[in-house]
Amino acid sequence: MKKTPWASWINDTLENSTVSDADNSVTFKFNKPYNQVSMEFATYDILPAHVWKNIDDPVEYTNNGPYVGCGPYYLKLIDLNAGKLVFEKNPYWKGKDPEFKTVEIHFYSNVDVATLALKNGEADTYYKYAGSYPYSSIEELNKTGNFDFMEKTSIGLVFLAPNLKKSPVFR
Repeated sequence: MKKTPWASWINDTLENSTVSDADNSVTFKFNKPYNQVSMEFATYDILPAHVWKNIDDPVEYTNNGPYVGCGPYYLKLIDLNAGKLVFEKNPYWKGKDPEFKTVEIHFYSNVDVATLALKNGEADTYYKYAGSYPYSSIEELNKTGNFDFMEKTSIGLVFLAPNLKKSPVFR
């Protein structure tokens, strides 16, 4: 909250926080009403203090691993030159076993390259934070017959929705 500009709301509104080992909870006390707190907490990652406490400028910091994570997958590789993230099954995960051993996320230089990857079956889905797929590229994908499109009114929340009826391409 002290080292990242987008978390400045915490400095302005959070009076204190307490941790209870008895019921495994955290209580936050604010000095004034703040109606965005649910949204704020939903969009921040929990970061381990033993990794981040000695980093003076987290905005400029680049972590070259090992990466910290939780859940069914952990971040195995970040390749900024190739525009690729690789997630692998977390062997310590106690929940339902993930179906795929690895998940790759590719970043494309522009929407034309992303459209070509989708069209050629090299990518399975498209995601852009707080945005939608560009209308100008929909017709090209629609011609393939491999995609269904729907249009819905948006409230600004966007999520990744893989096709659950067709297996992704394995490489």
